[in-house]
Amino acid sequence: MATYVVIRSGSNSANQSQCNEMAVAVIAAKNRAEAVTEALASVSVYANQRLHAVPWSRTSAAIRAEAEELSAIIPAFCPLCGRESEQEAWKGTMIENCPQCRKA
Repeated sequence: MATYVVIRSGSNSANQSQCNEMAVAVIAAKNRAEAVTEALASVSVYANQRLHAVPWSRTSAAIRAEAEELSAIIPAFCPLCGRESEQEAWKGTMIENCPQCRKA
């Protein structure tokens, strides 16, 4: 599994006014389509909006920072192995705390 940042594109006054793109989820999935499908269960998307998933490793520093803020709201995952964190705040960069990656 890989870790994806799901981004909602398109502004709407109901959920993201004056903002064209926003990170809305961090999800471990087999592929981009699965990540988007999983995010749809918990993210609102209006007619003028769409979701797309970007691999964690290909996101910009700004998107990563925005996604890391979501860790208090949604489960966080190790960016290397995709394992769900058992800690309250993962912050994506603390991979030395991942039990799976520590063994490698």
